[in-house]
Amino acid sequence: MSGDIYKDDDDVKDFNSNREIWDTLRAIDIAPYIETRNAGGSFKPSYISWANALLLVTNAFPEFEYNFDDDEYIPDGSVMVSCDVNIGEFSRSISLPVMDNRFKAIQNPNARDISDARMRCLAKAIACLGLGLQLYSGEDIPASVPSNSPPAPVAKEDKEKYTVAATALLALIEEETELDNLRAFWGDNKKVLADMEVNAKDVFKSVLSQFKAKAEELQKGTE
Repeated sequence: MSGDIYKDDDDVKDFNSNREIWDTLRAIDIAPYIETRNAGGSFKPSYISWANALLLVTNAFPEFEYNFDDDEYIPDGSVMVSCDVNIGEFSRSISLPVMDNRFKAIQNPNARDISDARMRCLAKAIACLGLGLQLYSGEDIPASVPSNSPPAPVAKEDKEKYTVAATALLALIEEETELDNLRAFWGDNKKVLADMEVNAKDVFKSVLSQFKAKAEELQKGTE
């Protein structure tokens, strides 16, 4: 049989390496580095500063590299920044608008605004490699909340964190080559996915749809 579902040995090796990097970064204890930002009202998102994110990922993988793409200037006066990160062949890219402390796009931002947005974008790109991704997927729930309690609905502005998580999950689903591993991966990330289903149903549906499509593709490859 032939088709895209079959990958050569190098592709399989790349996936195994990517999964090892992902698992290593996801396992790092980020609790001592978590900070909280006052974004107005009751919305106080948790985050890791770009400096700490860079320190942690570089300590784990000294070969880590990052690059900022050209900024995109939007007709309404706002600006989008983009960042590419990679550890060997494991790479991710993310874009982010230049925003104020309330997560609203800034029109005609100055150099400092753009610089701050780039470093925020870097931290989120690193999260897409696995480090601190839980902060963007609802896992940062206080320990006093019983584990069987459903996550509280998030503020509208907070929905972005689930989109970041979905980007990372979709990329890893697409790279999978074994059906059993794909199912195990879903189980390993069930906490992230459960929070996503409650707080960002449309984002969860896109991940679930991709998972089912990939599972069907891999299943056909075994017939």
